[in-house]
Amino acid sequence: MANFKLQIEDFVDYEFQVLAIHANYSDFRMAYFLNKQLNLKLKRKQEDVAIYNTNSKYSFFEWIDQKQHITWDLISNKSNTVLKINKETTLFSNLQNQNTIINYLLPEVKQANFILKINHGGATLNLRAVTEQIKKIPQLITVYKIPVEDLKSKENLIFS
Repeated sequence: MANFKLQIEDFVDYEFQVLAIHANYSDFRMAYFLNKQLNLKLKRKQEDVAIYNTNSKYSFFEWIDQKQHITWDLISNKSNTVLKINKETTLFSNLQNQNTIINYLLPEVKQANFILKINHGGATLNLRAVTEQIKKIPQLITVYKIPVEDLKSKENLIFS
């Protein structure tokens, strides 16, 4: 008898585009510049994006464009998780008993500071024009499209 293995790719249709953004901005500042440059209304969500198998949380900004039926999500790609280590403290021991673990939403693009997920649901979207507008942000390092099919951790982008 033959065994069959089901993959998540068999059931999920990815109708979104992903842009990697390299910029040394805070998450609020990056959202501000994207709002200004692309005429968006990104707002910080109450809850951050949490990945199920780690303790990491990523800042999350979202705007749903009702007119064009496009959802814009800005997510930080890097999360610093502080783990406290329970050690016996003595007079001569180090008082800072904690480790910082760095996790990435998309480990394939560790250099990217932010991920811009554009869910257009099949509507027309000129991604080249969006990329060119983002490149006009001052002190932006680079922005580029990430092929969703090539990502191993694409299920991290399914959180809505």
